[in-house]
Amino acid sequence: MLEIMNNWPTYRESIMLEIMSDWLKNRESNMIEIMNDWLANAECNMLEIMDDWLTNRESNKLEILNDWLANREINMMEIMNDWLSNRESNMLEIMNDWLANRESNMLEIINH
Repeated sequence: MLEIMNNWPTYRESIMLEIMSDWLKNRESNMIEIMNDWLANAECNMLEIMDDWLTNRESNKLEILNDWLANREINMMEIMNDWLSNRESNMLEIMNDWLANRESNMLEIINH
């Protein structure tokens, strides 16, 4: 009994050290798992954010391109309409001048 009593503090200390060691290892393992989960989640969130940003950026570029093309098309139509109107106006002037000149020539021929 005396021998057990003498060894008890050493035995108790040994058990406490094992318990403490296991607890620290378990705590460290849990911390590593938590950290890995957090990093994986953070990486996943960053990828989602990046993907959303790129999709939004692509969408904005398409909108800008569509607006630019639509504006370009409108401008081209306006230029074409102006050109056709101007051409038509010029053609009418030329035709009027030609007809007036022809009429004048015809009158001169008749008068002579």
